[in-house]
Amino acid sequence: MENQDQSAEKSTLAFELIELKPDSYNHLEPDNLVGELQRLLINAPVEKIGKHVSQIKRVFDTKLKELKEKEKEAFLANDGNEIDFHFQSKSAKDFQELYREYRQKKEAFRINFERQIQQNLQTKQEIIEEIKSLISTEENINTTFSQFRDLQAKWRETGPVPKTENDNLWANYHHHIERFYDFLDLNREFRDKDFKHNYDEKIKIVERAEALINEDDFQQAYNELQQLHRIWKEELGPVSKEHRAGIWERFSNATKVMHDKRQEFQKKRDEEIQTRLTQKKEILADFKREAATIANSHQGIQAQFKKLVAIRESFYQIEGVPYSLQKSLIAELKKQFGQFSKAKNDFYKNQKKEQKNRITQKKELIAKAESLKDSDNFDETTPLFIALQKDWKAIGPVPRKIGDPLWKAFKATCNYYFDRLHGNTKVSKQKQSPLDKVFNERSHLKKQMEEVMAEIRQLENNLEFFNSDDTSNPLIASVLKNIDKKKLELDKLQEQLKKLNVERNKLQKEQEEAAAAEEPIEAEEEKSED
Repeated sequence: MENQDQSAEKSTLAFELIELKPDSYNHLEPDNLVGELQRLLINAPVEKIGKHVSQIKRVFDTKLKELKEKEKEAFLANDGNEIDFHFQSKSAKDFQELYREYRQKKEAFRINFERQIQQNLQTKQEIIEEIKSLISTEENINTTFSQFRDLQAKWRETGPVPKTENDNLWANYHHHIERFYDFLDLNREFRDKDFKHNYDEKIKIVERAEALINEDDFQQAYNELQQLHRIWKEELGPVSKEHRAGIWERFSNATKVMHDKRQEFQKKRDEEIQTRLTQKKEILADFKREAATIANSHQGIQAQFKKLVAIRESFYQIEGVPYSLQKSLIAELKKQFGQFSKAKNDFYKNQKKEQKNRITQKKELIAKAESLKDSDNFDETTPLFIALQKDWKAIGPVPRKIGDPLWKAFKATCNYYFDRLHGNTKVSKQKQSPLDKVFNERSHLKKQMEEVMAEIRQLENNLEFFNSDDTSNPLIASVLKNIDKKKLELDKLQEQLKKLNVERNKLQKEQEEAAAAEEPIEAEEEKSED
């Protein structure tokens, strides 16, 4: 990505992190998510964007999988096999590059932060040593007090130190602050002036702490209370003894009320977490039930996959549960999805293997038909051809791209033989009775009907390879049109068969009447001869 020279533009860009909600980025498409991640990296401090980046990545991964499945469906609809499918996305490449940049910046920030807090520790230790040295100075008290104030300001401006060092460091700092105030006792004017300043500032802190009790946003109020304690502890010195106990009691009482509210807040929060955790467990159970048995058709598997993706997405949409509590659930969800994906891939591998077997069987039938098509032994060969046609129907469908040429070759060979068969029967047509002719025509007509019905079944089988019922799809529309055409042809053949049946019944009746009429005459002639 092109991020060079963009840092210089930061000051000219109006940028503010959005308030993060569970669905803040759900409406964005992959390309837009790439742009949003790039915008964050250019404009915002890396330590402030962690939760935003996590949500962007989750949404991007989900939408990329959806896009991949859509392309796979289209590939399979065009007679492709899943193991041959390859998915490429420029958005995915750009996103991974940006995400790699984010991780690098985050790691660099961590390393720099660790180095900085060690430096802060050293600076604050030096400040304590300088305060210690003020007590033994022989300079003018005004100069000494000014230096003391500067050291306090420097302490406040210095950032955090390692947590393991913080308590001891503060205790040491506070001890030497008190020693300095004892030193100031020699000059009450400076001491009282500082006591008053500290008292005024602490009164402000107490009043603010008492006001926080009634704030609507408790979490924000509690965070502010922690900040007030930090200022009280780190930035302000002692007050005169007559105010010391009273002012601390007020601050302590306000803090106790806030702590009690925090317990209630935490209890309610824990109940909400437990509710969300229960919902996640129920969703996982639904996922396991749905994934337990894989469908046995392409359309069924694709529908099942979409449903599982939706269930998985609903699992991750429930936020606000600590990772430690849902870690095992996430692991089980990934395991179940992995098992389903393996079963899905195995299905398509087996399907491809079965398709190869069907193709081989159909080619063998074509070869057999080719070897028999020129036979003149019609009495023995005709049943063999009929058996070949039945075997062809029993084999089952193959991808249309391969199946159509095979079917045309087989059909042409069969037609060649039966055309020879019917041509041979024309030679003896003059010797056949009208009833024999009808029987021969019916036999030929039935074979035509069987061929048309086989073509219809083949076309209907082809439809199974599509995972959509959308008739606007040109491939689906073409197949449906051919089916309708063949059904009309079959209707016409059935009408012809009905007429032949009527003709057959008529000729049979005439033949029976003629036979019945001849019997009495023969009887009379026999009598007369007696």
